[in-house]
Amino acid sequence: MSIRSIIVIAAMLGMTAPGSAQQTDTQPDTQQADTDQDTVQADTITDEDALRQLEQKFADAFIAKDIDAIMALYNPYVLVYDVVPPRQYLGLANYRKDWETYLGSIDGTPKFQIDNLAITVEGNLGYSTSIQKVSGTDTKGQSFDFAFRVTDVYRKTNNGEWQIVHEHVSVPVNLENNTPDLSSKE
Repeated sequence: MSIRSIIVIAAMLGMTAPGSAQQTDTQPDTQQADTDQDTVQADTITDEDALRQLEQKFADAFIAKDIDAIMALYNPYVLVYDVVPPRQYLGLANYRKDWETYLGSIDGTPKFQIDNLAITVEGNLGYSTSIQKVSGTDTKGQSFDFAFRVTDVYRKTNNGEWQIVHEHVSVPVNLENNTPDLSSKE
């Protein structure tokens, strides 16, 4: 996903795009660009680290099946395209119901890991892609082992905290027989 795609998504969600007049971050003036370059890079690294920490909080909350901790990571107006119907969830209350149902279907403590996490940050917007794997036993005693492709779009709030404003969860589908690949190895 390009930065242009992030800006388009941000515009659809009514967010401020990097470089727009409403942006609160300031760019260093050209005379100070060389001396401020290390500071700008440090801020980018700090933001990337903050998003890695957010993803770790998500993983920890998922394993604990802590719905409140999971919901705390999302913007109240989040737009989610999940792997299960309906086509989309708009807003935290609607997405919370999906999570309550899903976590309620898991017996005991699930295993969860995030692989191939790649993060890009530009100003007050960022996005990540990852492969998220979950396994365990459902409440009917059936074992499950799933791998999902996840793309998250983040926005830094006025108080400097990052929130997920858009999430897209998917799995590959074999179009010849319309079968989802829920364990997607590669």
